[in-house]
Amino acid sequence: MASSPVTVFEAILISLIGLYFVRITLTYVICRFYYVRDLCPDSSGDYTPEVSVIMSIRGLDENAPDNYLSFCEQEYSHMYETVFCVEDRTDPSIPLIRSVISKCPELDNRLVFSDSGNRTNFGKIKNMIAGLRESKYDVIVFSDSDVYAPKTFLRSSVRCLNNPKIGLVFHPPISRGAEDWKAAMLNMAVNENTMNITVLQFFGMGHGAVGTTMAMRKTVIDEIGGLDQFGRQIADDLSIARAIHKKGYKIHMDTEPARITHRHDSFRVWWEHIVRWLVIIRHYLPILIFAGFVFDMPLLLCIFFLIISEHIFTGVILILGVLFFRMGYLALINMKFVRDKSFRRFFWTIPVMDILRLPISIHACLTRKIIWRGRKIHVNRDGTVTVTHPYVTGKSRKQ
Repeated sequence: MASSPVTVFEAILISLIGLYFVRITLTYVICRFYYVRDLCPDSSGDYTPEVSVIMSIRGLDENAPDNYLSFCEQEYSHMYETVFCVEDRTDPSIPLIRSVISKCPELDNRLVFSDSGNRTNFGKIKNMIAGLRESKYDVIVFSDSDVYAPKTFLRSSVRCLNNPKIGLVFHPPISRGAEDWKAAMLNMAVNENTMNITVLQFFGMGHGAVGTTMAMRKTVIDEIGGLDQFGRQIADDLSIARAIHKKGYKIHMDTEPARITHRHDSFRVWWEHIVRWLVIIRHYLPILIFAGFVFDMPLLLCIFFLIISEHIFTGVILILGVLFFRMGYLALINMKFVRDKSFRRFFWTIPVMDILRLPISIHACLTRKIIWRGRKIHVNRDGTVTVTHPYVTGKSRKQ
């Protein structure tokens, strides 16, 4: 008995799946090209101005001792300082910060506190503002506390700022070192998202930034009116980058990644973390959320095809093809680019993560409540936030 012809709807599903194959292939090719070329042709590799590194800290990250110390061991030919910024004077990171400072007496490192009673600023930006106020030098490098800096990291951060047309430089985050499957899923999500951001940067469409590590000049910060205006934004990094871009400056993504070690997680915290990212995207780039339902859920499209279609064999082939491409693509990212050997143990989580994309995306579209480093937050329609509860039991170090 001859099989029925493919319906228009089935053909659309097959086309969307095929477009996904094309997209991830082009994404990988573009990323390979982006990370091997010289992206600062107008800048001098010898540009090493005096720098203030401002590290915003809340709680203890998994690799905190090595992370803090890495910024004190930079191979840098000029003066630089590291300003460790903490909001709460009872923060568990404080003894470690003081220990790191004592180990590097030759450097001008110090601990400063932001005003915990100040309700006009929120979260990381509050520490950034406090650190900026205490900093000595014109070139500023803002860094999250979970970043490990190789010895040449600081040189890489600032060299493109020698070009006066560049107003902000940021480093793409990569996450690795998972020892459980929940952490592995978060690491894969971070690394895949970095590849997508790279494509936007390649085509000159990236006017935002990822705030894991950002370098800029004080004169540029003054030109946009300072940082206080971003004090209650859900995504201060995107807001700062957009303000700088509006002044006519370029936003540059460096080829040196910001390395994050993330070994352990829980399913609840993983879910909350992804929801927070998607809520931020929904407020700043809503079209990407809705495009994700159509173009970024190939395994679910295959399953839907299998449910509605009489072409069972075609549906099975599509599922196997998507799994092959997804696993191959994420393997290339995590083993060739990130160089994370732990990834191989968690291959099996890829289809689990892909199936969970739909419910987690629906959740992010329906909620305005997120959790950031133990704080419950309500996201207002204008992208500002209101802290509804200062602490959550069982909070994540990574969030």
